[in-house]
Amino acid sequence: MKNNSVVNEDYIMENEESEVHNLLAGYKDEEGVIHTEFEIREMTGVEEEVISKPEIKSNGGKVINTLLERCCTRIGSYTRKEVGNTKWKNIIQNLISGDQDYILLQIRKQSIGEELELTHQCPNPECKAKLETKVALDELEIVHFKGDYEIHFELPKGYKDRQGNIHRSGVLHLPKGLDREILDPMARKNLGQANTLMLTRCIKSLGTIQVTNEIMRKLSIKDRDYLFTLLKDNMCGVQPKVKVECVSCLTEFEGSLNATNFI
Repeated sequence: MKNNSVVNEDYIMENEESEVHNLLAGYKDEEGVIHTEFEIREMTGVEEEVISKPEIKSNGGKVINTLLERCCTRIGSYTRKEVGNTKWKNIIQNLISGDQDYILLQIRKQSIGEELELTHQCPNPECKAKLETKVALDELEIVHFKGDYEIHFELPKGYKDRQGNIHRSGVLHLPKGLDREILDPMARKNLGQANTLMLTRCIKSLGTIQVTNEIMRKLSIKDRDYLFTLLKDNMCGVQPKVKVECVSCLTEFEGSLNATNFI
């Protein structure tokens, strides 16, 4: 399939071979229609230059969103050329982060190759060797979407308001691309504050109260852990762990993997 669209000066002229794949969860538009296909093109030096700009490269979420805005050319029936840059940016940012990671994986395969080189340190205190590990991208585990765009919950303890009412029941959604971009700088400075903001952004409702940072901050650790476990258990995307064996001491351990490893 060919993509011959011409976009404004913010983007390169495209005349590249494109690939079509299926999203894990899909993009739900304003009318509730779920779009499941996406189309990508290969990265070029233009993308390398753009994501290397200081204001972009300092934020992993912004790097991912920027790259997807440029190299993903279609989501379902939406194309960047037809909807314009502003709406296209909004569509990309509103993809579930697991879908974003899956798109990024496919862009990486098309642009760079089927292997990923990772660096780890052996956790054995008597070894601590630095390891260069090659991972075949096709061997990475893909966690499939469990089917729930909105997840209902019941807090173990609940939030007690000024009138003494306990609020336990609520609804949350999975983190999206914009959430990651907003949370990334904060997480580098204060992980606790980033966790609070993530809950504020992901929880759509909690009883009859308005969800705010102040309320999320006052939730018990038991309730916060419950919510983060719920998010983790319902996440889809590329499994963020790989099995590694130290070549020096033969210690086996799990190495971390994140979306920026694909770039």
